[in-house]
Amino acid sequence: MAKDYTSLLGKSSGTSWGEIAGAYLTSGRKKDKKARNILLATLFFNAKEAQMQSRVLKNLQENDRQKVFDNAQVTNRWNAYNTLMDDDAAFKSNPNYFKIKAEAKFNELNPNYDETYKQQGITPSSAYKTKEREILEYEEALKNLHIEKIKTGNVGKRLTKEEFFKPFEDYYVSQREKITAPSNVSLVHKGWNFLTGGKKKELTEQEKINRLNVATRGSFGYLLNPDEIKGEGAIALYRDPNAFTFNAQEAKASVAFTVKDADLRRKILSTIKEGDTYTPNQLRSKVVVESQDFDPLLAKIDTAGRQFDILWKKETGSIPEKGADRISYSLRRANWIDERAGIGDRDTIELRKKLFELEDLKKEGVTEQERPLVRALEADIRNAGIDKLTLTLFNTITAETRDPLMQKIIEDEYGEGKDNSRRYITDKLNESLMLFESIFED
Repeated sequence: MAKDYTSLLGKSSGTSWGEIAGAYLTSGRKKDKKARNILLATLFFNAKEAQMQSRVLKNLQENDRQKVFDNAQVTNRWNAYNTLMDDDAAFKSNPNYFKIKAEAKFNELNPNYDETYKQQGITPSSAYKTKEREILEYEEALKNLHIEKIKTGNVGKRLTKEEFFKPFEDYYVSQREKITAPSNVSLVHKGWNFLTGGKKKELTEQEKINRLNVATRGSFGYLLNPDEIKGEGAIALYRDPNAFTFNAQEAKASVAFTVKDADLRRKILSTIKEGDTYTPNQLRSKVVVESQDFDPLLAKIDTAGRQFDILWKKETGSIPEKGADRISYSLRRANWIDERAGIGDRDTIELRKKLFELEDLKKEGVTEQERPLVRALEADIRNAGIDKLTLTLFNTITAETRDPLMQKIIEDEYGEGKDNSRRYITDKLNESLMLFESIFED
């Protein structure tokens, strides 16, 4: 509904043009000087008041238009103030309030952060630490920013919306009253104020600005400034998975999680040394390369060989480098590998076991109770035949020559060259057969 501004102005205190002209004409059209002067004075008076009232009407309309714009400004400041008060209440009731906001902000800027590393089976501890540091620093920045806002606005008791808007409403009521003051619509009142000294002193432009600033809650204008967190408080973006690295233990955990084949998994794990670090891409490449070079049979042989060496060291203290002990070690290691890796025929494996058992019994000294067992073992070896025994020993010693350590020993003792390797095999085979020659004596 349109405002009835004219109702605020009242009625004119003068006489209308029709009334003046009628009175003049009914006076017998006398053109005396006095009547003419009265007529002209009245006309001027009425015109001046009409001009004053028109100005008042225009000022009222401008006042209401300005109020609409200022109301939007106060509303924005109210919303910002109300949010600040909500944050303050939430923080007081929950000390982790800003930590929750910091975590949400981190996840917003770094979506799928954890998922990026879970594809590797584990998130690097460096990535966890970085995330925790980023959230902690942002949380501190949010808390400091909040406290600074509270201090800057000197916020004490929380205001209701009505209390917040009251200075604004009072200001514009005062403005309307000032615009429609009798002295602004009536020459009589204006003249009276002039004669009696009732005219109020006009405010300076700065004073007017200050009054409006108070009315529109200008002291809360800083709340409309964008929150800006820089330096360590700002959350960095982490889009590259290779920004973080796996340490050795984390790399092993990732391999254990992602590589399904047990032998391949053991092979890869054996190549990861303490102190090694890998980016996700480096670890992925390592798994691919090791898989390409992976031979399941060789992996089983390698695993079985390492297991045997561990057990041998545990029982004897060290691995022999030469002599009969080295031959015994090689025979037993070969048999262990053949059995565990599933290679070689069962008869050869069983024959070797009997050779080892017989050797151990004779080394330790055969008791009366063990003599039947010794005779049974010797009978089985004899039944296998000298040719079978010779072939078994030959294959074992030949395989031994492929051992880098034995190659060095052979070179030191016999010199380099294939002929010297054959001499070594011949000598060692002869030594081995001598251990069992008594079995085949008539």
